[in-house]
Amino acid sequence: MVKFTKCKKIILVLISLILITFSVAKIYQKEIVAYVTSGSFGLHDKDKLTLPKGVSWFDDYYSVQYINKNTLAIGEPRYWQQNINYLILGKNKAVLFDTGVGNEDILRVVKSITDLPLIIIPSHLHFDHIGNFDKYKNLDIRLAKIQVENEEVVNNTLTPTDDDFLGWVEGRDTPKITYSALLTDNEVLELGDRSLTVVNTTGHTSNSISLFDKENNIVFTGDFFYKGTLLASEQMPTSSLSAYQQSLSKLQAMTNENTLFYGGHTTQWRTPELTAKDLNALTSFLQGKTNNKPPKEKVINDNITISF
Repeated sequence: MVKFTKCKKIILVLISLILITFSVAKIYQKEIVAYVTSGSFGLHDKDKLTLPKGVSWFDDYYSVQYINKNTLAIGEPRYWQQNINYLILGKNKAVLFDTGVGNEDILRVVKSITDLPLIIIPSHLHFDHIGNFDKYKNLDIRLAKIQVENEEVVNNTLTPTDDDFLGWVEGRDTPKITYSALLTDNEVLELGDRSLTVVNTTGHTSNSISLFDKENNIVFTGDFFYKGTLLASEQMPTSSLSAYQQSLSKLQAMTNENTLFYGGHTTQWRTPELTAKDLNALTSFLQGKTNNKPPKEKVINDNITISF
């Protein structure tokens, strides 16, 4: 009887793992297809890409778009997820919000634009937003307090969990991230004639944050809110639909009808900006919604789809 019980438990665990893997793969099915069909190692052919107006190639990999004279979107149009990272310039300091997947070194773009002291902040800990963090040991990397909770931390060095990093999607090794400080919700970063407010915007992950530039009426939202398919399914590791709903309401309360939102990805090589209308449409749709198993997708408008 004891042996049978142990075997039964093992079988149930294996079945659960298969179901979890299938669910995550289903969430990512469009992205996986894009990855497989986009060329060697998931990189699109540069010569076959047409960048939108206002976006130009920096080199063979990165693109640059000036949102305003002191704010740049540094894109990765050849990469299958079309990541967007942000360089935010003040008078005395600069912030780099996300570093992308790490196929190339984004710092060469940054150094060509500014020599200001640089603060590097991740929107969350997924592999495609903290590329090369483990190589930036001597730089000013700041993590949100919620990004180190329930993680392995030794001497200000963080090793993300598999659920937080998701490096298995591309077979990437988990990095060790050495940080200089922790950021709290509503903390204000002073850059010199410009300030950024840290906003915990959990939902896509349990450690997602945004940066609010109140003076310029801009919110940098990482993977919480971007052009494309937003992932809020609780079958996705650390995602939470209820947290997503709360964070959307939080952003609504602190922004206005003219606020622009800049997320961590785009789709079809479009510029990344979203508006308050997009935020309101998503918030309105998700009111009262609960999670689906397996997840469902809903097209909100031409800019965003939600998987929940």
